[in-house]
Amino acid sequence: MAPSASPLLLPLISLFSLIFTAAVSQSTIQLPTAASHHQDGAVAYDDKVFCDSWRLSVETNNAGDLASNKPLRCRQYVEDYMTGIGIQADSDMLAYAALAYAKTVDIAGDGKDAWVFDLDETLLTNLPYFRDYEFGYKTVNLTVYFDWVEMAVAPAFPASLKLYNELKELGFALIIISGRGEGQRSATERNLVNAGFTGWDRLLFGEKADTGLQMRELKSKKRLQLVKEGYRLHANYSHQWCSLVGEAMATKSFKFPNPMYYVP
Repeated sequence: MAPSASPLLLPLISLFSLIFTAAVSQSTIQLPTAASHHQDGAVAYDDKVFCDSWRLSVETNNAGDLASNKPLRCRQYVEDYMTGIGIQADSDMLAYAALAYAKTVDIAGDGKDAWVFDLDETLLTNLPYFRDYEFGYKTVNLTVYFDWVEMAVAPAFPASLKLYNELKELGFALIIISGRGEGQRSATERNLVNAGFTGWDRLLFGEKADTGLQMRELKSKKRLQLVKEGYRLHANYSHQWCSLVGEAMATKSFKFPNPMYYVP
């Protein structure tokens, strides 16, 4: 005769049976049902939740048209993020992750182990300029922007400056690839030094021969040039995806946060 279950186990068996029956009768995770949608088709969450999700989509390169056509409801959100603790916390975390990766790289000591940085909105912040243009919600005036560049007063992102100096101590060749023109070299070098950046290995700009190139093409061209010169591109650190992808990509890419504008 088959052994019978102990009387002490019967209540437990019944309890497990009830739990299993309940589990298979409904989803493991119950998601809320959206009751309404905005005209743009987005779910009608409150602005903070919606704009957090929109920014995540931008930073992960999933936003498509929403990256350049910023939702009007996120105007205040972008200002608060850029002027508050948001950009500081995110840039600190990014720099922390980047430094952890940098410490795993075996530096050969030949000056060719490179870390590539973007310039604007990565090392330097043009936030004082963008305040007058509603943090990317108002069309910028390029003439005024060029005047701003010549002033050479853009401050450093504190987390980026700290990372830059730590990478220099580790022995990386620090390379800055900018979308600015060669004619802005003097002002840019002056600004970098004023903001605390020194000891870079290369500082590359768009040249006359680059006229007509999209930013992705320009950055790829400059990276290819570096690879031909024997540099090993261990990392690329930029606020735009177009500066991270393309040809001669670095081993590791770090996307710096920037909800103000998008460059295709």
